Amino acid sequence: MKKIITLLLIAVMIFAVVSCTDAAKPADTSKTTEKAADTKTATEEIKETEAATEKPADIVVPDVKLTYVPADVYADKDGAASAGYKEASKVNLADWFMDKKELDSNFEFIIPDQFSMLEGYVLRIPQGKAVMEIDVFKVTDKANAEQVVALAEKRYEKLKSSDWKLYDDEQGSNAKIIDTGKIEAVGNFVIFTLTNDSETSMLRAKKQILDNPTCSAIEVYKAITSDLSE
Repeated sequence: MKKIITLLLIAVMIFAVVSCTDAAKPADTSKTTEKAADTKTATEEIKETEAATEKPADIVVPDVKLTYVPADVYADKDGAASAGYKEASKVNLADWFMDKKELDSNFEFIIPDQFSMLEGYVLRIPQGKAVMEIDVFKVTDKANAEQVVALAEKRYEKLKSSDWKLYDDEQGSNAKIIDTGKIEAVGNFVIFTLTNDSETSMLRAKKQILDNPTCSAIEVYKAITSDLSE
């Protein structure tokens, strides 16, 4: 009997020691750590997205008046008809955006492929000796915005290599302005501004687009040029 009691006591002691040992083992925290890491990453992504997304209230447009420069305003066929602007022809577009004018097999001027990606556009092309340009492109698919940015950059490079500085005034206005151009993709729009205050011109465009993301290229153009006479 004593032997049985002794064996039972030993068994109880062994069970107690094993239980304590298991309790002392650290819990497997790998899954908990992974969940915490995932949560942290998701939170950081949300914050980064919020930081990168401007809101209309964030856009402060300085009270700056744009200097008037004589210009012709062109648009796509529908835009020209609705706003009373000139319709940009293929020869116009080839002249402004291509290295050289070329004809296709149908004897029509070749224009950049990006124009087939646009829902509409407005181009303010300066006339005379003063440099200025305001181009607004609305893309049908935002995925093509970067290609249209390249189109605007091409136009800007052509302007930089032109003879504007040769016909400058005594104050060197063209020389001061020519390198201040701004090109940005905002929502479904690509904006190119080259004015006496290109930054303010761009802010006007961005505010218009953020206030009304479904607006037209003409509405954005008018927001930029609100203090200019046509």
